[in-house]
Amino acid sequence: MLESADQIIGLLKIGALLADADLSSTNAESIGVSKLVTKLSSAGAETRTLQNGAEGQVKILAMTTYIATGIVVTPASFASTSIAFDSVLKTWIGIFLNGKWRTLGGTATVT
Repeated sequence: MLESADQIIGLLKIGALLADADLSSTNAESIGVSKLVTKLSSAGAETRTLQNGAEGQVKILAMTTYIATGIVVTPASFASTSIAFDSVLKTWIGIFLNGKWRTLGGTATVT
């Protein structure tokens, strides 16, 4: 099956985003907001916090390495309680509005 040029360009753009991403691999680490994407790596049951963003800022979290139980992220200011990543390729996309992170989409479990 042949892919259209738009599909290939879309994949290249995603690859470029991931290539310039931060890596968060330490339990109890604070996830920074200086880059659009943060790749999460887990060696077991871990908890991280997500720093506050600037008004209107978008943030993407992507689980890229999964060993055991997964990661629970608790943003400093969040409209919900937590974001749970329990397998590779789980994602969360959020926007910082009115002083809180709000979920736009993704496949991670938001509670």
